[in-house]
Amino acid sequence: MADFVVARFQFKPDRVEEFSFGGEFVEMQFDEVEEVIEFCQEFDDALVDVIANINGRIVSLTEQPEA
Repeated sequence: MADFVVARFQFKPDRVEEFSFGGEFVEMQFDEVEEVIEFCQEFDDALVDVIANINGRIVSLTEQPEA
């Protein structure tokens, strides 16, 4: 299990104002991978890409198959 997960989200240009004041990329820290997945599921329609650093391993969540 990860100590924490840092996820970098890229939002669609027409939705970015909901999540950021400055740009289309936002970095957030989570306690568990499951929290990142829940965020992605909730805001799927606003996301372009998600990259996560899980214990030093970089993973593109948008390239993962849905469960």
